[in-house]
Amino acid sequence: MRIGFSAILLAGFGLGIAGRALAAEPVNAKWAALIEEAKREGEVNIIVGGGSGRDMSKGWQAAFGDKYGVKVKTFLGRSTDHWERIKAERSAKIYSVDAWVTSARFPQDTLVPAGVVQPIMPLLILPDVIDTGVWYRKRHWWADNDEKYAYTFWGNGGFGDIPYNSKLMPPNEIKKLRTWTDLGRSEFTGQIIVRDHTHDIFACQFVVYGASWFRTVWVNQKPKVQGNDRQGAEWLARGVGKVGIGVGAREVEELKAGGLPVEPQLPQPLDNCNNLSSASGNIVVFDRAKNPSATKLFLNWLLSKEGQYASQKDVGANSLRVDIPKDNVAQENRRLDGVEYVFECCEKRFKEATKAAIALRYKLGVEAGLWQ
Repeated sequence: MRIGFSAILLAGFGLGIAGRALAAEPVNAKWAALIEEAKREGEVNIIVGGGSGRDMSKGWQAAFGDKYGVKVKTFLGRSTDHWERIKAERSAKIYSVDAWVTSARFPQDTLVPAGVVQPIMPLLILPDVIDTGVWYRKRHWWADNDEKYAYTFWGNGGFGDIPYNSKLMPPNEIKKLRTWTDLGRSEFTGQIIVRDHTHDIFACQFVVYGASWFRTVWVNQKPKVQGNDRQGAEWLARGVGKVGIGVGAREVEELKAGGLPVEPQLPQPLDNCNNLSSASGNIVVFDRAKNPSATKLFLNWLLSKEGQYASQKDVGANSLRVDIPKDNVAQENRRLDGVEYVFECCEKRFKEATKAAIALRYKLGVEAGLWQ
C-alpha cells in the first residue's frame, strides 16, 4: 500500500552494520570522475510529486548531497503547475530542472509524449544497479509504455486496495471478502465508496473480469463518489460506506492512527488483482538536464543498495530491489510469500488495457449519473 519519509539523519551517514555493507560501491576511475564532475556542477534540481515523494526527499541532502558535495534542490507542489512552468521555460530555451520523481501515470500521460525526457539505461553505470538479478522478478520495471524513460523502483504490497470500516465490517464479515466479484453481493449495495473516473485504473479487473464487473460496481451497486482522498477516508470512518475502492490509503492510515474505526487494507489477499503500487517511486530524467553529471550521480545512488535502503527507511516503502534488508518496510507495504501480485502500472498486459478500462468506467459512470 502507500506511505509517509522521516529524515534520514544517520550519524555520519553510517547505516550501522547493515548500512556499511550497503554503502560499498565500486570506486573506479569512471565513478570517481563522475563524482568530481558532479561537485563542479554543485547541485541537482528535482521535482518531487506525491506525499510519499515529498517525505522521501527530506533525507536526500543528508544521505546523498552531503556525502558527494552536491546541493539537492527539491521542488514540491502540483504536477500540473510544474509542467506549465517547464513548458514556458522550454519555450524560452531555459532548462532549470534535472529530474522528476513522481507517480506512474504522469510520465506516460504527459512527459513522454512531450518528448522532454531521456532514456534511463544509458545513464546507469553501477554494476549492482544494472544487474537485473537484484530486482523483483529479475527485471527492470518501467512506468512508460516504451519501457525506457520512467524507471520504477518501488513496489508496495497490498491486498487489492480495499480499505474498510472495521465497525461495520467486523472480522467475521471482512474475512468473507475473498474476491473482487464479492463486491457485487447485496450487503454492499449503496455501501461502496469510489473515486471519480479521473483516478485509478482497475486494468487488472478489466483483463480478468471484463466489463461485467465494472457494471456491477459502478451501476448496479449504486456507489458513493468521493471528491478527493481525504473526503473518501472520512466518509469511510463515518460509516457512509462499508468499503472503499480507490480511497486514499494514506489518509485512511492517518485516521486509523487517530483512533477511528478504519483499516487501510484487507487482512487477507484476494483471489486475483492484488496490485503492487509504485506510489511516487518512479523517476524520469530530462533530456536537457541542467546538471547532467550531478543528475547521473543521483540516479545511480538512488537505485543503489544504499539509496534504496534509505528510501525504505524514511518512507516505509518497499524497494523493488530484493538484495537489501526489508526490516524498515512498513507492514502494509510488504510483499508476502505465496501471494500472486500484479503490477498494473508496469506490466504490458495491463498498460494495454488502461485506456479501455478508463473509458468504460467513465461511460458507466455517466450512465449511472455518478458524473457528467
